[in-house]
Amino acid sequence: MRKILFVLGTRPEAIKLCPILLHLRGRAPEFEVKVCATAQHRAMLDQVLQVFEVKPDHDLNLMRPSQTLSQSTSRMMAALEPVMKAEAPDMVLVQGDTTTTLCGALAAFYSKVPVGHVEAGLRTWDPWQPFPEEMNRVLTARMADLHFASTPGAARNLESEGVGRQYIHVTGNSGIDAVLHVKRGLEEGTLQGADWPQVDPSKKLIVVTAHRRESFGDGFENICDALAELARRGDVQIVYPVHRNPNVLDPVNRKLANRAACRKRRHRSASRSWCCARKQSVPRPWKPPPRAWWGRKVQRSSARRACCWTTRKSTGGVRAFTILTGMGMPAPGLATQSIHSSR
Repeated sequence: MRKILFVLGTRPEAIKLCPILLHLRGRAPEFEVKVCATAQHRAMLDQVLQVFEVKPDHDLNLMRPSQTLSQSTSRMMAALEPVMKAEAPDMVLVQGDTTTTLCGALAAFYSKVPVGHVEAGLRTWDPWQPFPEEMNRVLTARMADLHFASTPGAARNLESEGVGRQYIHVTGNSGIDAVLHVKRGLEEGTLQGADWPQVDPSKKLIVVTAHRRESFGDGFENICDALAELARRGDVQIVYPVHRNPNVLDPVNRKLANRAACRKRRHRSASRSWCCARKQSVPRPWKPPPRAWWGRKVQRSSARRACCWTTRKSTGGVRAFTILTGMGMPAPGLATQSIHSSR
């Protein structure tokens, strides 16, 4: 039996590694699976692990507010060393290009443990775009023994850097396996889908993702301006899952959630409040304004206005959605989601 240690810390890592992890667990006579979570993301990571019913064997809980790259890297390296010694794995698996990916590979290399790199070979050939992800994945490739590339193009990138073809395996994107896992769970009733009555199926749906470090500052200011302009169209709705990093959340709330209408409703599985969006998400407990005030606000508000929708489920997690919507008027909406943790 071979022991495989998965090192992960962010939401995308968990999404793409959990299907592989579950597959290896299903082959118990061949593999012993261990999981180490750095919690580079905290609440966003927990959300995914819960969906896949994965509990880390080592939870380093290293996330700190406004941490710098140097701070997170140094804490990860110090915390991963005893994990490597305690587990003595036959291989460490990492995914992608995060700080956790780099530190997991480097900690394994220092412990003389082979490294498998999932989603290997992505390149822009520019060390500053994306930053620091491009350099993270380049350095991880230098330490990896097995390279699991999503596409033939990624495999060719690795070959051009001198990686032997015998060490490269084109596997496809394990994110698709994650989608199929969730689809199956929804169909079988083991997973509960979100109920978003404010999304209008008659309109074109635009899903937005933007969180990269190189977009901090003016980049996000321009992105938000562009999304607000798109939201003025009458034939689209925009759903934006917003990263919890303040460099992302602050401009999104300032640009897209500065007007609000308020109401409160009950739901069979959760308590939901429509509340005024502020420069930061509104934590519970929170009391909505009087009903009479809400009515006046709706009457004189423009076609574009925002709401902050918080949901507390039985799991103890809190989700906050900032919805830029016409509230039944012709103008479309723009939705932003941010995840909190009440644990």
